[in-house]
Amino acid sequence: MRTALYIPGYNHSIHFINIILYIPEFYNYRAFLCPKLRRYKMKISKRKDGRFGTQIRTPDGKYKTIYGKTSKECRQKAYDLVAQLEDGSYVKSDKTLFKTWVESWKDGYLIGVKDSTKRSYTGHLRAHILPEFGEKQIQSIEQSDIQKFCTKLYKEKQLSPKTVRNIHGTLHRCLCDAITAKLIRVNPATGIIMPKKIKPKITPLEESDLHAFYSAANGDPYGPVFSFLILTGMRINELAGLTMDRVNLDNQTMIIDRQLISINPVKFSTPKHDRARTVSLPDSAIKIIKTERANQARFKLLTGDANFNTHGFVFCQNDGSPIGHRSVYEHIKIIAAKIGVPALRVHDLRHTYAVLSLQAGVDIKTVQESLGHHTAAFTLDQYGFVTDGMRSASAEKLDKYVNSYVK
Repeated sequence: MRTALYIPGYNHSIHFINIILYIPEFYNYRAFLCPKLRRYKMKISKRKDGRFGTQIRTPDGKYKTIYGKTSKECRQKAYDLVAQLEDGSYVKSDKTLFKTWVESWKDGYLIGVKDSTKRSYTGHLRAHILPEFGEKQIQSIEQSDIQKFCTKLYKEKQLSPKTVRNIHGTLHRCLCDAITAKLIRVNPATGIIMPKKIKPKITPLEESDLHAFYSAANGDPYGPVFSFLILTGMRINELAGLTMDRVNLDNQTMIIDRQLISINPVKFSTPKHDRARTVSLPDSAIKIIKTERANQARFKLLTGDANFNTHGFVFCQNDGSPIGHRSVYEHIKIIAAKIGVPALRVHDLRHTYAVLSLQAGVDIKTVQESLGHHTAAFTLDQYGFVTDGMRSASAEKLDKYVNSYVK
């Protein structure tokens, strides 16, 4: 039953239509009035179980059924679906498992990605992501599931914030490409709250430890490698991939434009940030290179192997093969234990180079370029504690200089 209320000067025909638009019982009239809804022939009806439902035809010719606890909820869901159909973002129901999509993703969606990055993706998937989501249908993965996953990595597995962010980045990239493949409509890995990023502590060798380090490294097979890292600030992968055709002994420079990412078979990749750089070599580094070349010539003569070190590595094993991470790690731990710095890492030698350079008065831009950092601001942020000390020392020097003229 409808009650009419006359209001002078009011367009009652419009008022009646508005009543129809917002009363569920008259929803079919609303569908008739809306061209898009009329096109999809949507009709909401009440089911025996008390829910409301409607069907909308999708581009594949099938009908998608939508349910809601109320007519209003069902209607809103129908509007959302129609919007997706109109703007082309609709994704049909699919029961593809996440692990099935991962295999397709690795085979067809990582074109142009560096091999080192692919290895990182594969490691994250195998160790963490697939055990959690592998057996789930990709369309059933929700944002709350990924939030719980990242929280568990940090709190239960006690992974560092950086590692959690890297794993999440792999998952986000994988799901982002699933949108392109029309498997999902939105990326559930978007908007995840990550653990607070903690700036890693820089632990270079102290000046008091340097003499002990060189003494302990003297005679070690990898002693020249460690010395070269301190003198140049190279990353270990860059040093392992350094070949003689990248070294100019006359100008005392070397070009760092690649890194070694695989020993067997030998594979190279561009350096971090894809930034090639030219680095000046001090006399001590030149001496190390010449000594290594002489040793390699001697080993080649002893082995009689014509294919000895065919790639021309500056540093290699006694059989001519490239140096490996595991061996380098094992030897630096032996040296670290001898000098009483058990926490020393290979990468700390790179930090040692940066600190020594800044303390020697090398400007921050030159240090940044030698290290291959993306910006000088990053280098300054990493080693700001050194420049702080230098500012204090310079202030003291200035004070003494000025006071020398004050009588």
